[in-house]
Amino acid sequence: MVDAFQSFPGLSKPHGTVKYAVKKLLGLRERKAGELMDAVATHIEMLKTRSKRLKETLEENRWDVLEPCAGLSMVAKPSVYLDKTLSIKPTPKDGVCAEEGSTYDIKIDNSNIREALLRSTGLCINSSSWTGIPGYCRFTIALDENEFDQALGCIVKFGSAVSS
Repeated sequence: MVDAFQSFPGLSKPHGTVKYAVKKLLGLRERKAGELMDAVATHIEMLKTRSKRLKETLEENRWDVLEPCAGLSMVAKPSVYLDKTLSIKPTPKDGVCAEEGSTYDIKIDNSNIREALLRSTGLCINSSSWTGIPGYCRFTIALDENEFDQALGCIVKFGSAVSS
């Protein structure tokens, strides 16, 4: 059995990302423990702030948010947007022949909310088929600061596009 593990290259040496993480952790170990704890505390505070901002933005745009206990994501239900109509620009994928600048309407439901949000704003979320919670979508806060701010803007843009 040992021979089998050693002969298979994927099992005999750690993945490159593991090596990188170990190097970083060993480098941090050389610093004072207080610096590491300060960095962790700062990161936790940043995640709390982002979670609060995302929750507020979703609620202001009438999503039903499930209060998270921890983690890097939040789930919310787009109840107010269901059965509403959204005008989007066709793509070749739609199989619709359309003139330049034209749009067509889709009726939003649980099966196409992810696509509607992506096509109208560029924001990619996980739908209920991914979350396993009927009707609820997943949003993440584990983004670069600029990407996170853009995502909040996309949520607002979507709300405006559906409401108008």
